[in-house]
Amino acid sequence: MKKDLTPSKKFSGIIHVPGDKSIAHRAALFSILAKDKIEIRNFPDNQDCNTSIKAAESLGVKVEKDSDKITLTPPEKPIAAEDLIIDCGNSGTTVRLLSGVIAGSDLTVTLSGDESLSNRPMKRIIEPLSEMGAEFYATDNKLPVKIEGRKLLPFEYRLPVSSAQVKSAVLLAGLASHCSVKVIDEVLTRDHTECMLNATGEGLSVTHIKHVL
Repeated sequence: MKKDLTPSKKFSGIIHVPGDKSIAHRAALFSILAKDKIEIRNFPDNQDCNTSIKAAESLGVKVEKDSDKITLTPPEKPIAAEDLIIDCGNSGTTVRLLSGVIAGSDLTVTLSGDESLSNRPMKRIIEPLSEMGAEFYATDNKLPVKIEGRKLLPFEYRLPVSSAQVKSAVLLAGLASHCSVKVIDEVLTRDHTECMLNATGEGLSVTHIKHVL
């Protein structure tokens, strides 16, 4: 069938773009360590991102929801109830980034997840954060995992496998513990964490080195 296409006439409208999940997770979890209130607009209303909001709330963040924004007020320092278990649902971003926050804080928290998340290995997170000084207790490097945070040591880490989540966990551990951290990645990964921390003036710098053959 042949059909002629003609240019459309002028049209207008408003398109509402859904909020980005990766950025939403970070905004929620960064509030645990923030110095001032964080306002989030266009927060994606899905189970994974709401898991990060609930995790932040369980560590002392005050959450206020309005029709057009979420306001997160950080505690003076992260706090956790005795024997606290945080259910990360099916969110890998929540459990990995939260591990970094807890590892660098004076907290003892157990992280759990649903059946799917509990079958994912946590070794790539546990190894570097343990080297920094945090204590991890897990069976076969899988959830549930109990984390005992510490005052961590300055750390330089070359990622064996490129991962924005692992990179973010190590950076957040350093931020939580106020120690210097250097992460080296052979392949450029998503830089949401770096951009957002830079925007808050946290003294993070990124250097891109090109290898010439």
